[in-house]
Amino acid sequence: MRKFILMSLALGGAAFAQQGAPRPRRDEAQAMDAAAAAPWLMTLRTQRIVQTLGLPEDQAKTIAQRWSVYDRDFLQRAHAMGQLRGRFNQILIGPGGEDDKNARLKPLLDQFMEQRRQQQDLKLKFEDDIRTQLSPAQQVRLILLVDDLQKTIREGIREAVKEGRQRRLN
Repeated sequence: MRKFILMSLALGGAAFAQQGAPRPRRDEAQAMDAAAAAPWLMTLRTQRIVQTLGLPEDQAKTIAQRWSVYDRDFLQRAHAMGQLRGRFNQILIGPGGEDDKNARLKPLLDQFMEQRRQQQDLKLKFEDDIRTQLSPAQQVRLILLVDDLQKTIREGIREAVKEGRQRRLN
């Protein structure tokens, strides 16, 4: 079940795992898998927050919901950044001299840097939003929990991308 969820998340978050290539459109089955993962992930996060922070379930669920909003916004920006990386690569390997490439890349680079800044702002706002109602010890536990679960998701995405590449080679 965990592998299914991580694979589903990988489908939704592959934009930042694709080394800058534009994300291909998901077919309906992939979209349904990602949608099916959302309630399971919400439940997992809620349970882990209850266990780790000792919060009542309703408060833990509120934090888990805010975390889901952060994920959605983060992935949207990651997708946009992945598209920009794809355009970077097209320009860099395409025809034209260095001056022409610089002129075409400059506005894209500015967009990319703005997206990166917005992602950092999203994380800070997310952390500020959920920390305000917690004690310092709970804040530290939550930070560690978020980092741990995000690492697990990233590893799942990497594994799914790797497995997808291996299947295409076979």
